Amino acid sequence: LGEGLRRLGHAPIDPAGQAPLCLPVTGMPPAWWRPRLAERGIFCPRYWPGIDPAGAGPVERRLLDETTCLPIDQRYGDDAMDHLLATIDELGRYP
Repeated sequence: LGEGLRRLGHAPIDPAGQAPLCLPVTGMPPAWWRPRLAERGIFCPRYWPGIDPAGAGPVERRLLDETTCLPIDQRYGDDAMDHLLATIDELGRYP
């Protein structure tokens, strides 16, 4: 998934050998991506809902404004990841 996202011009954060439930991807503003992915049955987790944007530092701002967490847990196989990439590629043409 990470390689496919990089080919599409997105910047996934390397999970460094961990087994995460999601893949945070910077440069994908969640306000734009999450609703469009949800319309296609791809539901992205939302973290840090209690952060006050006015008091957020630069790292928190980047997480809030520029990072979409894509679902990648162990329940998904290659077909699901291919569907996710194809959907991101399709939507990426119309930002």
